Amino acid sequence: MPLPTLNESERLRALRELDILDSAPEREFDALAQAAAAVCDVPVALVTLVDAHRVWLKARVGPVQLCELPRGQSVCNHTIEQGGLLEVEDTAADERFARLPPLNTGKGLRFYAGLPLELDGGERVGVLCVLDERPRRLSATQREVLHHLATAVSRALKGRRALLSERALREQAWHAQALLQSSLDAIVALRLDGTVMHWNEAATRLFGHAAADMLGQPIARIVPADRAGEQADLAALLREHPAGQQYETQRLHRDGQPIAVSVSLAPLRDPQGVLVGATKIIRDIRAQARAAQELQDERRRLAWIIEATAAGTWEWNVQTGQTRFNERWAGILGRTLDELAPISIQTWLDHAHPEDLQRSAALLQRHFDGETETYDCEARMRHRDGHWVWVLVRGRVMTRTADGLPQWMFGTHVDITSLHRLNEELRHRAAHDALTGLPNRTEFETRLQRLLHRCAGDGTRHALMYLDLDQFKLVNDACGHAAGDRLLQQVARLLSGSMRSRDTLARLGGDEFGLLLEHCDEAHAQRVAQQICQRMDDFRFSCEEQRFRIGASIGLVPVDARWGSLAAVMQAADTSCYAAKEAGRNRVHRWHDSDAALRARQGEMQLATRLEQALDEDRFVLYAQRIEPLGEAGPGGALHAELLLRLLERDGTVVAPGGFLPAAERFQLAPRIDRWVLTRTLALLRALPDLSVVDMLCVNLSGQSVGDRAFQGDALAALEAAGPLLCRRLCLEITETAAVTNIAEASAFIAQARALGLRIALDDFGAGASSFGYLKSLQIDLLKIDGQFVRNLVDDPLDDAAVRCFQQVARVVGVQTVAEFVDSPAVLQRLQEIGVDHAQGYLLHKPQPVAQVLQGGTSAPAL
Repeated sequence: MPLPTLNESERLRALRELDILDSAPEREFDALAQAAAAVCDVPVALVTLVDAHRVWLKARVGPVQLCELPRGQSVCNHTIEQGGLLEVEDTAADERFARLPPLNTGKGLRFYAGLPLELDGGERVGVLCVLDERPRRLSATQREVLHHLATAVSRALKGRRALLSERALREQAWHAQALLQSSLDAIVALRLDGTVMHWNEAATRLFGHAAADMLGQPIARIVPADRAGEQADLAALLREHPAGQQYETQRLHRDGQPIAVSVSLAPLRDPQGVLVGATKIIRDIRAQARAAQELQDERRRLAWIIEATAAGTWEWNVQTGQTRFNERWAGILGRTLDELAPISIQTWLDHAHPEDLQRSAALLQRHFDGETETYDCEARMRHRDGHWVWVLVRGRVMTRTADGLPQWMFGTHVDITSLHRLNEELRHRAAHDALTGLPNRTEFETRLQRLLHRCAGDGTRHALMYLDLDQFKLVNDACGHAAGDRLLQQVARLLSGSMRSRDTLARLGGDEFGLLLEHCDEAHAQRVAQQICQRMDDFRFSCEEQRFRIGASIGLVPVDARWGSLAAVMQAADTSCYAAKEAGRNRVHRWHDSDAALRARQGEMQLATRLEQALDEDRFVLYAQRIEPLGEAGPGGALHAELLLRLLERDGTVVAPGGFLPAAERFQLAPRIDRWVLTRTLALLRALPDLSVVDMLCVNLSGQSVGDRAFQGDALAALEAAGPLLCRRLCLEITETAAVTNIAEASAFIAQARALGLRIALDDFGAGASSFGYLKSLQIDLLKIDGQFVRNLVDDPLDDAAVRCFQQVARVVGVQTVAEFVDSPAVLQRLQEIGVDHAQGYLLHKPQPVAQVLQGGTSAPAL
């Protein structure tokens, strides 16, 4: 009889499904091996399983020490390949096996007889074999019994697999039951007649009926009378929706109260596929329904507001092209409706900027397709005088045809030209130095970061120069700051003449400049740097009949793929600039790996050590600066102040935050410092005999802390332990930059803090020139206007416009405003006229130790 064809991949698959390789010994297999040894009267019997590259011993009788051996060195491999009984009277005399190594028994084994272990599909997964130390042959009876034992081993393997499958099924059933009971949604199983056959715990919580009360009862018990049709014929409903159905409806609680729910209906079939009932997953959507109603009410209110404004309105029949505009719509273009007649949708197309029409059409199509609730687009329109007017176009499809096509659409046009100009100016200011008009440090580092990414991707090389003026302080001291400003402007123009159009020259701060030379090798960069030194050497600054020779110390650093971070390359440039200054001024120092790395490491260690020691020795102190109301009530009442951090040196010197906070953030110490501040603030509040003397203490959080989940967890735990009375007197100040950079983390942290009763202030508002959009995402209570817009409020019309804009935005979103850096009565008066709610600055109160402020002390006259 021919042997089955051996399919190795199928054989190995069947072996893996047995899940038996490398398992612990089992008595059933040991007993079968012992029986084989006894029946065949041999010292060694084995039950083996043949893997892809090895023969593994599941059971063994006799002095065999091995657990497995290579497949190619085993007679068992020949057994499964041959099929049937393989009996070798003397392996030493058989050329197939004479060179195989002996089993590790201490004696040579000469005799071998083995039968393959076959599964139902014919897969030979292993061998039952007997071995002896002397040549011999089995009797007919022994061969027959060995056949029976091999069959028993095969059946044991199959039985073991069945047992494992049964155990897995039991585990699956247990998991399914656990999921049903732990689900937050109600899960109900129904027969076709509508009676309940399963009712989980979530259904009990949602409807108030216990499972014992509902099993066997009609589901109609929780269906309102006006919704009875939904349960009329469950079988017909499932035939109409064979894949299931989702819908929103109402159900009844045990006390008769209606519950808004969403229902997912799915058919329930028996193992033969016959429809026997249905499952319903029922979710409580009362909160969503309330939110939807509130949103609808809010939209209706906003619609009334729009009607009361002077916005241009339009109505458009999408199918016919019929269009109506109001006079204000025409007025935005400097025209009248009569001048625009005849009016149609073509009127809009003729006046819109061609570059904006494609984007507008795409946004409009998305709205038609139901992807957006409203059509919103900013576009340019040609004014009668020829210039372009920016308009905010908003609209909504209000009616559709019977087949679902958009029909009547209504909307508004609002002239936002001035807002566009303001945003452009704010973006420019955020990225440029006001004195020289050059890009500022933030913009410079942004461009440098882009170059670093490019280097990592394409291996291009660039150069960075860090310039520090050598005699700037002398000019400032001799001629005043106004002369120093003129000097910086003249130097900026001089440096601009040494660069190409693609290069970037920026003022980094004070008398420091940065120059990025794109696609520039070190040799060319060295020549440019020397040329700058020569020009600076020839340059003389004149002031009040005095002439000053101004030099520039330049640190030159190659910008290529070696740099791991922006901070590293900037540190190298700064160090090289310092080296140039130390070497004699008005010269160039080219950065080298050795000296830069050494200086950077020494500097980092010193700064990190200093701050670590200050934390360990508790050498930080809290100051406070009052925040005064500008309304009719005026100053007084409970304390509203911002807590300010100071570093106390060992010699008693008090260091302002600017002297150590940048280093703290650079070395990732800001979260530790913020923990110290928050812990000390809570201790101060707990120590007060009367909490009513404090209205609000504002605590600043760094961007690192806002994005640090460990800090968030510690802070929220400490605040929760402090209790609501203390939390209601705390306000966390988060800078706009930190909030925007970590928008997801910030939003979640803010929500949790507000839930504990804290108030949230968005600090330095306006500094990022991207503030407005994020107000929709952040739940805040106070908006602190950045001091750069407040200092020159009286003299700078743009600052005045920006502050008024910020105040109006705050009113719309329902938050109060605080103006920072108020240092003159004129600025204070203008803030009151604009309607800013609170003010903070040296005019009102100079920072003092917080203990003095809590005792009622003040360092400057109040309002």
